Formats: sequence, C-alpha cells, structure tokens
Amino acid sequence: MIRLVIADDHAVVRMGLRFVLKINPEIEVVAEAADGDEAMKAVREHNPDILLLDIRMPGRDGLSALDEILAAFPKLKVLMLSTSDAEEDIFRSIKAGARGYVVKDNRPEIIVDAVNKVAAGETYMTDRVRRIYEMRKTLPDLTTRELELLRLTVRGL
Repeated sequence: MIRLVIADDHAVVRMGLRFVLKINPEIEVVAEAADGDEAMKAVREHNPDILLLDIRMPGRDGLSALDEILAAFPKLKVLMLSTSDAEEDIFRSIKAGARGYVVKDNRPEIIVDAVNKVAAGETYMTDRVRRIYEMRKTLPDLTTRELELLRLTVRGL
C-alpha cells in the first residue's frame, strides 16, 4: 500500500486527485493539506510514503516548505504538482530533493503513473518537463533575477 498526502490549496483539486488516484487501489490518501505548514503537520501525523505537493499555495508555498519537510523526513518521497512548467520551478524542485514533477494539465493516468514510479524509487518527469530540466541544469547557478536579465538580454532588450 502506498500511503499518500495531497497538499494543494484548492479543495476541488484535492477532491479530483483523490478520485483520480483511486485508479490504483494500492494508493491510499491518508490526509490532505491546503498549504506548506499543513503539509508538514500532515506528514508528521500520518507518516506517508509520498507527499504530492503543489508549488503555489497561499501562506507557505510548496517550494518553501520542501526544504524543511525533507530535512525533517529525509526518506519521504515528494512529488511536486503544479500548473507551472517554468524551468526555474522545475529546477528548484528537483534540486531541493523532490523525486518528481508533474504538471496538472496531464491526463489522470500520468499522475497515477508518477505516484507509482516515485513510490518505486524512481524519479518521475514527463518528457516535456525532463527537457526543460535538462536545459536549465546546463546553466550556471544564477539567481532568479540574473536569469530574468539574461533572458531579456538574449531577446535584445
């Protein structure tokens, strides 16, 4: 059985994910959270195998909570979930220790497959996300602002 916590600020998204994850009867959603602080509390209380963590949430977002959660629970497998396929979000998530990254516009089977693969110890990225990550990882470690300025310079601005 794969024990999972869903952390997303939208109740309807959590409900939809709960429904989608029923495709695999081996996945049990043990708790839900609406922000990073609630995610930490849910992980502490329920000791899941996987945390499905949204990046953008009010209050404490997923990226800012990721470091603290993994520091406290280093064996926890975190799968990031987002509407964003921005290279910086993907890169920061994987660099911080997330085991995978799924964009919410994927088909339900993709999300279930991602959970299954992360539970099996694999890193999960769709081909599109992997291309973005590979491209970004070749760049030197620049701040978000430095990357923004570099992109503007390339565009001739």
